[in-house]
Amino acid sequence: MKPIQQASSLPEPEKRAENFWGLWSVALCALPLISFGLSLISWLSNGVDLPNYDDWRFLDNENLGKFSLSRFLTIGGGTLAPVGYFLDDVAQKFLHGNSVAYQVLSYLVVMGSLLSLQWVILRRVLRDFVLCAACFSLTLFMLQPGSYWGSQNLAYHQALPLVFILGIIRLMLADSLLDRYRQPLVFILGLLAGIAYISGAFAILATGIFFLCFSWALLHKSNKAGVSLRRAGAILTLIGLITAFEHCYWALIPRNGVDPHPVPKAWPYEPDFWWYLLGKLGRALLLPGGSPGFSLALSLFVGCAIVLSMCWGVWHLMRSDQVDQPSIHLMSVIGPLFFGVSVYLLMVAVGRTHWRPAEIQLPLEIFGFGMQRFHYFWVTLWWPWCAGVACFLILRSRPMSMTWLRRISLPLATLFVVYAIHAGALEHDRYFRDVTGSQLALRECLIKRLQEGRPLQCPQVDFLPDLSRSYAYARGIQASFVRSVPILPTPDESTLAPSWYKFSRDKALVQASWRNATSQRGEQDFETIHGQNPQLWLHMPAVLPMTTCRVLEIAVQMQSRQDDVVRVYSPIGPEDEFQMARSLALPVHALQDEKFETLNFILESSVGFGHRVRIDLAAASPSIRLKDVDLRCKLKVLP
Repeated sequence: MKPIQQASSLPEPEKRAENFWGLWSVALCALPLISFGLSLISWLSNGVDLPNYDDWRFLDNENLGKFSLSRFLTIGGGTLAPVGYFLDDVAQKFLHGNSVAYQVLSYLVVMGSLLSLQWVILRRVLRDFVLCAACFSLTLFMLQPGSYWGSQNLAYHQALPLVFILGIIRLMLADSLLDRYRQPLVFILGLLAGIAYISGAFAILATGIFFLCFSWALLHKSNKAGVSLRRAGAILTLIGLITAFEHCYWALIPRNGVDPHPVPKAWPYEPDFWWYLLGKLGRALLLPGGSPGFSLALSLFVGCAIVLSMCWGVWHLMRSDQVDQPSIHLMSVIGPLFFGVSVYLLMVAVGRTHWRPAEIQLPLEIFGFGMQRFHYFWVTLWWPWCAGVACFLILRSRPMSMTWLRRISLPLATLFVVYAIHAGALEHDRYFRDVTGSQLALRECLIKRLQEGRPLQCPQVDFLPDLSRSYAYARGIQASFVRSVPILPTPDESTLAPSWYKFSRDKALVQASWRNATSQRGEQDFETIHGQNPQLWLHMPAVLPMTTCRVLEIAVQMQSRQDDVVRVYSPIGPEDEFQMARSLALPVHALQDEKFETLNFILESSVGFGHRVRIDLAAASPSIRLKDVDLRCKLKVLP
């Protein structure tokens, strides 16, 4: 029962005190929710609809949105991630891959699920609302800026196993749920966690082994609760073994002499391994990067305290004659969280310790480097349960201490929350502005190079030498960001994009063929065309790489005496007929004297163009002046 509800039967002074503690508890509960909302608002205010870094990799692979087995078995970052790739394809189909909308939805679902599950599990284990509120307030560390949201759309894939693992824990705490319903659900969630990411596979394996060992200890004490844990442990261990092997086989074993994860591995016997790992712990604690010595020492202390506490808990369990239901619930929570997150930390340290600039070599430098990026996120699930275990043990050792424990837990939790806020836990707006700055620079780079007709080489995506293929594929699948990175017509007399062909310059190289018309060249720099429905046929030289061009611009500079329509045809292959479906029409306006109008036709083809071009000039005007025809490739994709 909540303290505010209990207060109705108390004397007036005690009722006011209970109401005060109850309101304080509600305020602490609300802080993570406020941070959750601020993060969403800041992202909606600052987010840019544009792929970020690794997101370009799957556009370059030309498989985003295909819902194919080969797509789901794509290796990225040393792992398989079929669950996340499926969700990415769903987002591409229904959201056109809009980064802002997709990250809002993934944040609402994934982070919202983590918060909800943490609260539900805390309530199940600790029962008391005030203590649960104090512990839940520490989820503020999980909500700090710089997590899986704000940069790559696919970064949140790494958080999916956590949702499934917490879901399994919640199932194991449901005493009234029959095993014939519980175990199939455990199997489904375990399988999803195992295939979601390589870290999920090993975390599920660690969870399964823990459940087996814990159930053995309970059954050794004739406790029937061990039966359900043993079944779940066997299921999860089997799933963990299979999915861990699957990830290692597909994503880590070299094939054809190529190592899919070529960065040298670090191992626990190397000091650098531990400096980097402690950096993740320090970032999860929001420790100051400007004082690396202090942060390193405190991270080491906290890490040792957690490990020793877990060892003591296991030892205490083994030597106890009887273990009651609340203790089983607590161990069913902290065991998977401790071992699952520990395995994750070890895996991150193995794969990323040496993935750093060569000049970073000293322990404090490695520690500071380890505080970067979002791999700290899993560790933040520990903090509510560090406080929860402390509350549980105090109540067990001193059952009459509930009143003072409730009153001391709220000020202590408030101190941690104030510290977290001071350390930047609510600075979502500044973080998203920083990310936006990089994305805006990338967008400017793309637009500039598209206008110049040059390869899309941008420093913001340094692992791909040219983003042209990615951009061309994005246009083909109608990705939403293409609207903000358009291909614009080239200005008149511009030298930005080189011309592949100019009518006035290349007459000797490309013979123009007129149909239904005659051409007359005067002293001026234009030709006069006479006839009804005049057609200009051009056959480009074979040396022009027309098949590599994905977006072709044809600029026609002309004068018509009447309002009319000009249509340009460009077939895909050399044997294709000129078809209306592969043409583009633009209106031309009546002009007099020496005025000319430039019509810019921008044609697209996912497979390139043929070497023939046909231009149907104004049909209604018997006399037309043609000054020039300019052909440029705005987007070129090499095979």
